[in-house]
Amino acid sequence: MGKGTTALLGAGIGLVLFFAVNMVSILTLRGFRLDMTQEKLFTLSDGSKNIAAQVDEPIRLRFYFSRDQASDIPDLLSYGQRVTEMLEEYGHASDGMIEVEVVEPEPFSEEEASAVEDGLVGTSLGGLDKFYYGLVASNAVGDKELIPFFNPNEDRFLEYEITRIVRTLSNPERKVIGLMTSLPMEGAPFNPMTGQRGPARWKILDQIEGLFETRTIAMDVEEIPDDVEVLMVVHPKGLSESALYAIDQYVVGGGKALVMVDPFCQADTSGMDPSNPMASMSADRSSTLPKVFAAWGIELVKGRIAADRENALPMGGRYPGEESWPMVVWLGLREDNFDSDDAVTTALMQLNVPTPGILRALPEAGTTFTPLMFTSEDSMDMDVASIQFQQQPKELLASFVPRKESYTVAARVSGVVRTAFPNGKPAEEELFAPENGDGGEDGEEAAEPDDSLAGHLAESAGPVNVIVVADCDFLADGFWMQDYGIFGHRKIAGNADFVVNALENLGGGDDLISVRGRGEYARPFDRVEEIRREADEKYLNQEKLFEQEQSDTETRINELLRQEDGALIITPEIEAELADLYEKKADNIRKQRDALHERDRDIERLGFILKLLHIVVLPLVIAGAAVALGIVRYTKRKK
Repeated sequence: MGKGTTALLGAGIGLVLFFAVNMVSILTLRGFRLDMTQEKLFTLSDGSKNIAAQVDEPIRLRFYFSRDQASDIPDLLSYGQRVTEMLEEYGHASDGMIEVEVVEPEPFSEEEASAVEDGLVGTSLGGLDKFYYGLVASNAVGDKELIPFFNPNEDRFLEYEITRIVRTLSNPERKVIGLMTSLPMEGAPFNPMTGQRGPARWKILDQIEGLFETRTIAMDVEEIPDDVEVLMVVHPKGLSESALYAIDQYVVGGGKALVMVDPFCQADTSGMDPSNPMASMSADRSSTLPKVFAAWGIELVKGRIAADRENALPMGGRYPGEESWPMVVWLGLREDNFDSDDAVTTALMQLNVPTPGILRALPEAGTTFTPLMFTSEDSMDMDVASIQFQQQPKELLASFVPRKESYTVAARVSGVVRTAFPNGKPAEEELFAPENGDGGEDGEEAAEPDDSLAGHLAESAGPVNVIVVADCDFLADGFWMQDYGIFGHRKIAGNADFVVNALENLGGGDDLISVRGRGEYARPFDRVEEIRREADEKYLNQEKLFEQEQSDTETRINELLRQEDGALIITPEIEAELADLYEKKADNIRKQRDALHERDRDIERLGFILKLLHIVVLPLVIAGAAVALGIVRYTKRKK
């Protein structure tokens, strides 16, 4: 057999082996994946695995995917495969208790009818046929959960949404959250008497009700219902002694609470009078629980708000084109401002918190005070009066003097606590008595009924678990989500995630919290962002010079073209100067355009280098290593 025949035969055998190895790999290694990403984004988190492993009754996940209609759209096709593989991971993690089915609904088929019956709505991709790209999940008792459409741009939320659905279907009995608030969070209907629409329902309630059963508790409640597993108190303003006692006994009795107070709540409509705007400005918009907080070993610093120059959010000018300034009392807290060891805040990226208060541990407090959210050291405390009548960022920034101190905005309080009402349930006569307990004529204390200590808890049997936040406005829609009109709403901060995390944690579940953090993960291109910031700064400085030069040129042109006595006289000298000015104006525009291109040039250069590395350099390095290894092996065999 000649060398040529041998080489041809070897090539044929190699080709056959290549396809054989690939076929065997597809069949035997189908479920095997090596996740090389730093945060293991393509691997189920421990929280998802735990929730899937705890499923004890069958759950069916039906992914409706119109594969044929997506064949011309690579992004949808590849993302459909990504969703399929993610769903299969849940099936493996549940040991078969989660059944995954991929359905391709052809037009006018039984599968399409099933998709419509399950609640999915097809989308048009330009043709007559409907495109289906959603999930229908159901459990053994017939409960259903939907993801109407998988948006590839929201991939970071994919695992969280699927895990939330699995958890909901495997635990149909939702935890009960008691909501106690003086703010119009639940909205109000149209008022036919005034002809005005009431305030809209706050969207954070939709986030909460997606996971919990929410029950409204009156502000004058005398006892928190026994089935409330977490009490959520928002802006407790003007509570009666009986309501304070109810909160106190609930926590002392082992109840979990998320309490939000505020030294200056912008959502508080107290004193609102269209005919007298000053009435609402001068109204008291604060809330706190001084007596109960004292028993817990904490305090809300009265009349003070935390300002932070490092984390200040930008605020636009009052007029179009007016420059924006950092609003030092509107904080965009980031990863460095959260407790990385607490499950509630460990994976949050940003929270927008307007005019927050300051929490402190009281001296000799018998409880543990753990800050969850805090400002940077480039902070100061400001008087509420500084923003009560005007909130101009430029003026606030001018008066800013950093104290080189970090202030606590939210904290966890734990430990054994004593009741704030050592004498038992307050009597009717005490409801309007001063807080220090003095009352009645001749300085005598109000009489206590004989049954004041019946069922009264003087001290918690074990450590309490309470989370306190020194702000309520961060729950309002405008501070954590943006309205895109017909395109719906989009989160711009993790405010709702913090609240749901806290309720989950207080209610005893940390698994879903870990998944939500992964959902929010995004690895930034730090070098690209640094180049962009430097380029933006350089461009803005040049732009100011160009604008000033352009303004001077326009002014001179207008002076030359100014009419005298209704007649425009242009001499040869004026005509020559005008020509120079117009040329200067055109040249200035070219300079602006060149500066704009230069701003992006460094980023494009970095992109080219990265492409060169991935497309040319790395393959050559690998090929060179393979050739070198082959030469070494050939040399050894020849010897």
